[in-house]
Amino acid sequence: FEAENISVERIGLRTAKLPPRVSSLRIVQITDIHFSTLNGLKFAQKIEKIINGLHPDILVSTGDLIDRGLVEMEGVASLFRAIKTTYGKYAIAGNHEFISGIKKAVEFTEKAGFCMLRNEGVTVGGFLNIAGVDDPAGKRFGTAASISEDKVLASFSRDTLNILLKHQPKIEKKSLGKFDLQISGHTHNGQIFPFNFITSLFYPYMKGLHKVSNDSYLYVSSGTGTWGPPIRFLTFPEITVIDFQKDEIVE
Repeated sequence: FEAENISVERIGLRTAKLPPRVSSLRIVQITDIHFSTLNGLKFAQKIEKIINGLHPDILVSTGDLIDRGLVEMEGVASLFRAIKTTYGKYAIAGNHEFISGIKKAVEFTEKAGFCMLRNEGVTVGGFLNIAGVDDPAGKRFGTAASISEDKVLASFSRDTLNILLKHQPKIEKKSLGKFDLQISGHTHNGQIFPFNFITSLFYPYMKGLHKVSNDSYLYVSSGTGTWGPPIRFLTFPEITVIDFQKDEIVE
Protein backbone atom coordinates (compact mmCIF):
# COMPACT_ATOMS: atom_id res chain seq x y z
CA PHE A 1 0.00 0.00 0.00
CA GLU A 2 2.70 2.50 0.98
CA ALA A 3 4.84 1.76 -2.09
CA GLU A 4 1.94 2.62 -4.41
CA ASN A 5 0.62 5.63 -2.48
CA ILE A 6 2.75 8.43 -3.94
CA SER A 7 2.57 11.66 -1.95
CA VAL A 8 3.26 15.17 -3.24
CA GLU A 9 5.76 17.01 -1.04
CA ARG A 10 5.75 20.80 -1.39
CA ILE A 11 8.73 23.03 -0.59
CA GLY A 12 8.71 26.83 -0.78
CA LEU A 13 11.84 28.95 -1.14
CA ARG A 14 12.33 32.65 -1.74
CA THR A 15 15.00 34.16 -3.95
CA ALA A 16 15.94 37.59 -5.24
CA LYS A 17 17.54 36.00 -8.32
CA LEU A 18 14.42 35.71 -10.47
CA PRO A 19 14.27 38.38 -13.19
CA PRO A 20 11.36 40.88 -13.32
CA ARG A 21 9.59 38.86 -16.02
CA VAL A 22 9.52 35.70 -13.83
CA SER A 23 7.48 35.95 -10.63
CA SER A 24 7.84 32.28 -9.65
CA LEU A 25 9.49 29.06 -10.72
CA ARG A 26 8.21 25.53 -10.14
CA ILE A 27 10.63 22.60 -10.20
CA VAL A 28 9.15 19.11 -9.93
CA GLN A 29 11.50 16.32 -8.83
CA ILE A 30 11.26 12.60 -9.41
CA THR A 31 13.99 10.26 -8.23
CA ASP A 32 14.79 6.60 -7.59
CA ILE A 33 11.88 5.25 -9.62
CA HIS A 34 13.87 2.16 -10.64
CA PHE A 35 11.83 1.33 -13.73
CA SER A 36 12.27 -2.45 -14.17
CA THR A 37 10.31 -5.68 -14.48
CA LEU A 38 8.57 -4.75 -11.20
CA ASN A 39 8.02 -1.03 -11.87
CA GLY A 40 6.85 -0.63 -15.45
CA LEU A 41 4.25 1.07 -17.63
CA LYS A 42 1.40 1.00 -15.12
CA PHE A 43 3.55 2.72 -12.50
CA ALA A 44 4.77 5.23 -15.10
CA GLN A 45 1.17 6.14 -15.97
CA LYS A 46 0.45 6.92 -12.33
CA ILE A 47 3.56 9.13 -12.05
CA GLU A 48 2.89 10.90 -15.34
CA LYS A 49 -0.67 11.76 -14.29
CA ILE A 50 0.55 13.33 -11.02
CA ILE A 51 3.29 15.33 -12.76
CA ASN A 52 0.94 16.73 -15.40
CA GLY A 53 -1.41 17.88 -12.64
CA LEU A 54 1.43 19.84 -11.03
CA HIS A 55 2.21 21.93 -14.17
CA PRO A 56 6.01 22.02 -13.77
CA ASP A 57 8.19 24.75 -15.21
CA ILE A 58 11.06 22.26 -14.96
CA LEU A 59 11.06 18.50 -14.38
CA VAL A 60 14.19 16.91 -12.93
CA SER A 61 15.14 13.28 -12.39
CA THR A 62 17.92 12.93 -9.82
CA GLY A 63 19.07 9.43 -10.69
CA ASP A 64 18.06 5.75 -10.67
CA LEU A 65 15.34 6.39 -13.22
CA ILE A 66 15.92 2.97 -14.74
CA ASP A 67 17.07 -0.38 -13.44
CA ARG A 68 17.49 -3.80 -15.01
CA GLY A 69 14.73 -5.60 -16.87
CA LEU A 70 12.37 -2.88 -18.11
CA VAL A 71 10.58 -4.46 -21.09
CA GLU A 72 8.09 -1.61 -21.71
CA MET A 73 10.87 0.87 -22.40
CA GLU A 74 9.34 2.65 -25.39
CA GLY A 75 5.93 2.99 -23.71
CA VAL A 76 7.41 4.47 -20.55
CA ALA A 77 9.69 6.80 -22.52
CA SER A 78 6.81 8.11 -24.66
CA LEU A 79 4.76 8.94 -21.56
CA PHE A 80 7.52 11.13 -20.12
CA ARG A 81 8.39 12.60 -23.50
CA ALA A 82 4.84 13.96 -23.74
CA ILE A 83 4.99 15.79 -20.38
CA LYS A 84 4.92 19.53 -21.05
CA THR A 85 7.18 21.94 -19.16
CA THR A 86 8.08 25.60 -19.58
CA TYR A 87 11.86 25.24 -19.51
CA GLY A 88 12.54 21.57 -20.12
CA LYS A 89 13.40 18.28 -18.43
CA TYR A 90 16.82 17.46 -16.96
CA ALA A 91 18.30 14.26 -15.54
CA ILE A 92 21.47 12.83 -14.02
CA ALA A 93 22.97 9.37 -13.63
CA GLY A 94 22.52 7.62 -10.30
CA ASN A 95 24.35 4.46 -9.28
CA HIS A 96 21.77 2.18 -10.93
CA GLU A 97 22.21 3.84 -14.32
CA PHE A 98 25.75 2.46 -14.21
CA ILE A 99 24.70 -0.91 -12.74
CA SER A 100 22.09 -1.43 -15.46
CA GLY A 101 24.42 -0.12 -18.20
CA ILE A 102 25.11 3.58 -18.65
CA LYS A 103 24.86 3.60 -22.44
CA LYS A 104 21.40 2.02 -22.41
CA ALA A 105 20.32 4.20 -19.48
CA VAL A 106 21.34 7.42 -21.23
CA GLU A 107 19.56 6.33 -24.40
CA PHE A 108 16.34 5.61 -22.47
CA THR A 109 16.52 8.87 -20.49
CA GLU A 110 17.02 10.96 -23.63
CA LYS A 111 14.18 9.11 -25.39
CA ALA A 112 12.04 10.08 -22.40
CA GLY A 113 12.70 13.74 -23.29
CA PHE A 114 15.32 14.57 -20.65
CA CYS A 115 18.52 16.48 -21.22
CA MET A 116 21.14 14.28 -19.54
CA LEU A 117 23.65 16.35 -17.55
CA ARG A 118 26.90 14.46 -16.99
CA ASN A 119 29.33 16.66 -15.08
CA GLU A 120 28.15 19.74 -16.93
CA GLY A 121 25.77 22.64 -16.65
CA VAL A 122 23.30 24.50 -18.83
CA THR A 123 21.68 27.91 -18.71
CA VAL A 124 17.90 27.77 -18.87
CA GLY A 125 15.60 30.61 -19.84
CA GLY A 126 18.44 33.11 -19.54
CA PHE A 127 18.09 33.33 -15.75
CA LEU A 128 18.72 29.86 -14.30
CA ASN A 129 21.72 27.52 -14.30
CA ILE A 130 21.32 23.77 -13.78
CA ALA A 131 24.35 21.58 -13.15
CA GLY A 132 24.32 17.80 -12.99
CA VAL A 133 27.00 15.37 -11.84
CA ASP A 134 27.42 11.61 -12.26
CA ASP A 135 27.12 9.34 -9.25
CA PRO A 136 30.54 8.15 -7.97
CA ALA A 137 29.50 4.60 -8.95
CA GLY A 138 30.68 5.53 -12.43
CA LYS A 139 34.27 5.12 -11.26
CA ARG A 140 33.65 1.42 -10.51
CA PHE A 141 32.50 0.95 -14.10
CA GLY A 142 35.42 2.83 -15.66
CA THR A 143 33.57 6.10 -16.16
CA ALA A 144 35.30 8.65 -13.97
CA ALA A 145 34.12 12.27 -13.96
CA SER A 146 36.21 14.37 -16.33
CA ILE A 147 35.63 17.52 -14.31
CA SER A 148 35.03 18.08 -10.60
CA GLU A 149 31.70 19.27 -9.20
CA ASP A 150 33.06 22.56 -7.87
CA LYS A 151 34.65 23.36 -11.25
CA VAL A 152 31.33 22.76 -13.01
CA LEU A 153 29.68 25.17 -10.58
CA ALA A 154 32.56 27.67 -10.77
CA SER A 155 31.55 28.53 -14.34
CA PHE A 156 28.24 29.94 -13.06
CA SER A 157 27.73 33.47 -11.78
CA ARG A 158 26.66 33.63 -8.14
CA ASP A 159 24.22 36.36 -9.13
CA THR A 160 22.20 33.72 -11.01
CA LEU A 161 19.90 31.11 -9.51
CA ASN A 162 22.05 27.95 -9.52
CA ILE A 163 20.63 24.44 -9.09
CA LEU A 164 22.78 21.34 -8.56
CA LEU A 165 21.40 17.89 -9.38
CA LYS A 166 23.30 15.23 -7.45
CA HIS A 167 22.08 11.72 -6.75
CA GLN A 168 23.60 11.17 -3.31
CA PRO A 169 22.86 13.80 -0.61
CA LYS A 170 26.48 14.52 0.16
CA ILE A 171 27.83 18.04 0.39
CA GLU A 172 31.19 19.05 -1.06
CA LYS A 173 32.65 21.88 0.99
CA LYS A 174 34.22 23.43 -2.11
CA SER A 175 30.76 23.71 -3.65
CA LEU A 176 29.11 25.60 -0.79
CA GLY A 177 27.97 29.03 -1.86
CA LYS A 178 28.20 28.08 -5.53
CA PHE A 179 24.70 26.61 -5.64
CA ASP A 180 21.42 27.91 -4.23
CA LEU A 181 19.82 24.47 -4.05
CA GLN A 182 21.15 20.93 -4.36
CA ILE A 183 18.44 18.39 -5.20
CA SER A 184 19.18 14.76 -4.29
CA GLY A 185 17.65 11.36 -3.60
CA HIS A 186 19.26 7.92 -3.20
CA THR A 187 18.37 7.25 0.45
CA HIS A 188 14.72 6.18 -0.09
CA ASN A 189 14.40 7.43 3.51
CA GLY A 190 15.39 3.90 4.48
CA GLN A 191 12.44 2.45 2.46
CA ILE A 192 11.55 -0.16 5.10
CA PHE A 193 11.54 0.62 8.84
CA PRO A 194 13.89 0.21 10.75
CA PHE A 195 16.47 0.44 7.93
CA ASN A 196 16.12 4.22 8.09
CA PHE A 197 18.25 4.17 11.24
CA ILE A 198 21.03 2.34 9.39
CA THR A 199 20.74 4.62 6.36
CA SER A 200 21.04 7.72 8.57
CA LEU A 201 24.47 6.55 9.75
CA PHE A 202 25.77 6.91 6.18
CA TYR A 203 23.64 9.88 5.15
CA PRO A 204 23.04 12.45 7.92
CA TYR A 205 20.94 14.43 5.41
CA MET A 206 18.47 11.61 4.77
CA LYS A 207 15.23 13.43 3.96
CA GLY A 208 13.78 16.90 3.66
CA LEU A 209 15.09 20.44 3.33
CA HIS A 210 18.35 21.45 4.99
CA LYS A 211 20.19 24.77 5.07
CA VAL A 212 23.83 23.74 4.58
CA SER A 213 25.39 27.23 4.45
CA ASN A 214 24.30 30.87 4.42
CA ASP A 215 23.73 30.67 0.68
CA SER A 216 22.98 27.01 -0.03
CA TYR A 217 20.12 24.58 0.63
CA LEU A 218 19.84 20.82 0.14
CA TYR A 219 16.63 18.93 -0.52
CA VAL A 220 16.59 15.13 -0.18
CA SER A 221 13.62 13.18 -1.53
CA SER A 222 12.52 9.88 -0.04
CA GLY A 223 12.24 8.57 -3.61
CA THR A 224 9.38 8.05 -6.04
CA GLY A 225 9.75 4.29 -6.49
CA THR A 226 11.37 1.37 -4.72
CA TRP A 227 14.53 -0.66 -5.05
CA GLY A 228 13.81 -4.38 -5.23
CA PRO A 229 10.25 -5.51 -4.42
CA PRO A 230 7.63 -2.72 -4.41
CA ILE A 231 7.51 -2.59 -0.62
CA ARG A 232 7.75 0.33 1.79
CA PHE A 233 7.01 0.49 5.49
CA LEU A 234 6.55 3.76 7.41
CA THR A 235 8.04 5.78 4.56
CA PHE A 236 5.95 6.92 1.60
CA PRO A 237 7.23 7.55 -1.94
CA GLU A 238 7.06 11.11 -3.16
CA ILE A 239 7.07 13.51 -6.06
CA THR A 240 8.45 16.83 -4.91
CA VAL A 241 7.28 20.32 -5.85
CA ILE A 242 9.84 23.07 -5.21
CA ASP A 243 8.36 26.53 -5.67
CA PHE A 244 10.68 29.52 -5.86
CA GLN A 245 8.96 32.82 -5.17
CA LYS A 246 10.45 36.21 -5.87
CA ASP A 247 11.99 37.89 -2.83
CA GLU A 248 12.15 41.58 -3.59
CA ILE A 249 15.33 43.40 -2.56
CA VAL A 250 14.60 46.48 -0.46
CA GLU A 251 17.06 49.29 -1.23
